[in-house]
Amino acid sequence: MKMKGKEKMEKYEEQLRKERIPTVKISGSGRTKIPGLGYAVISGSGIISSEEISISGSGRLPGGIKAKRIVGAGSIVIEGNAEADEMRFSGSTHVAGGISVKIIEGSGSFSSGPLVGESARFSGSCKIRGDVKLEKSFYVYGSLEVSGDLTVKDKIETDGSFDVKGGISTRVFKATLSKKNSYVGKGIKADFIEIKAEEFKGIVIFGFKIFGRLFEAGKLYVDELVAENDVFLENVKCKNVIGGNVVIGKGCVVEGRVKYRNSVSIDPKAVLSHPPEKIEE
Repeated sequence: MKMKGKEKMEKYEEQLRKERIPTVKISGSGRTKIPGLGYAVISGSGIISSEEISISGSGRLPGGIKAKRIVGAGSIVIEGNAEADEMRFSGSTHVAGGISVKIIEGSGSFSSGPLVGESARFSGSCKIRGDVKLEKSFYVYGSLEVSGDLTVKDKIETDGSFDVKGGISTRVFKATLSKKNSYVGKGIKADFIEIKAEEFKGIVIFGFKIFGRLFEAGKLYVDELVAENDVFLENVKCKNVIGGNVVIGKGCVVEGRVKYRNSVSIDPKAVLSHPPEKIEE
């Protein structure tokens, strides 16, 4: 009789409790067997244990890996799912499966399957194949791609470009747009929404930009933006905007409706298809 997926996982976890990962230190190159999963292969230096997996150089870990802390510096590949209280990566990291973690940080190039946890912070290039579901915060500086929905209970902050195929839901959403266009396939829902074009950073003499970044910020293309309280937008092209206090700033194009409960401000250079409408309570 075949075991179901849940029974298999319970059997694996029971086996893992009996056969804890032995503590192994590797210097140079080598590999060690992880009970019930396969082999960890390291070129450089590293420590493999139930408490911590640390790799410097290049390393490959089997799918289903579980430890309190996973740290990688260099080129890291995990061949399936991974679970830990804390994960920190720098360099090039590829996780073939999903990630379950409390805190994760990555710099450089990072990719994985669905991400579930508390907090995440990435700088460089971040690609998530699936949904992102976090209890606290999500910070990305660079480029972000999410093939599913991005759901974070407290705060999302981005500085760069992002492409989210699904929708975005959070309490506070802040984005600084880079010169590359950004996209959200569905809408953005939050209590507070702030989307700004990146400001010129350099020296200005007699009104002319002499040194610094000379590019114009890209636009954000999104279906609908809905905020319980404040909305501040720059360089956004969308269908509808709904909020309490709404500011439609420079570079915005609203093809549908702008609806507000308390106040509204429209930049003279913004393009609206219809006059703003006050929502009657």
